[in-house]
Amino acid sequence: MVMGVMADKDYDDMIRTMAPFAKEFVAVTPESERALPSRALCERIAELTGLPARSGGDVKSGVAMAMDGKGPEDIVCAFGSLYQVGEVRAYFGRTD
Repeated sequence: MVMGVMADKDYDDMIRTMAPFAKEFVAVTPESERALPSRALCERIAELTGLPARSGGDVKSGVAMAMDGKGPEDIVCAFGSLYQVGEVRAYFGRTD
């Protein structure tokens, strides 16, 4: 799971909702002044879930981290802020 959020949102609820579907989390910082830094989000994810959580930095780096070692049958889900959608799409070469 790749997660990035704005600091002023209820991200605890998002974490709790998605945790049952996750093996691990990669926290990212979307491009916005309001974004919660990935390290702070990573710490909160670990506190709430006990699941492995890594700080991926910016969205591109975080998606690359999450994709590393994954095969064609693996699923990586990106969720949280709509601010990161364009960045995730760009990682995969989608600009439309």
